[in-house]
Amino acid sequence: MLMMLTAFMVFALQSCGSDDDNNDTRQTYTIGLEIVDKGDLTAEDVAMVNTKIQQAVSKAETTVTATESQAKAALDAAVNLYKSDLEAAFKGSGNTKKFTMAFVLKNASGKVVYQRNVLVDGETVIVK
Repeated sequence: MLMMLTAFMVFALQSCGSDDDNNDTRQTYTIGLEIVDKGDLTAEDVAMVNTKIQQAVSKAETTVTATESQAKAALDAAVNLYKSDLEAAFKGSGNTKKFTMAFVLKNASGKVVYQRNVLVDGETVIVK
């Protein structure tokens, strides 16, 4: 599920074309998914989740050249589009752990310029 979401987000970012209406400077951005608060995940759980994230990221293009506003809008659209898929992935899974992941958008210097958190509380998922 995470692989599909990551792959779609990259395609959404790449869809930012040259029909640029705003005057922002285009630069390279990197999108990623990472654990930002491990909550009650064990070290083994963290390793497993990070492995799944890395598998998803390795199969998708994670960089894009766009304006910052285009990159943020594409990230928001992708997260909102797949919010129900994230919820479905945990519902009925038997997960009892609570932790926070984040979709992050980093500029060329590695600074996080935008972040959307995904709070996982057992089988409940809340995208912020």
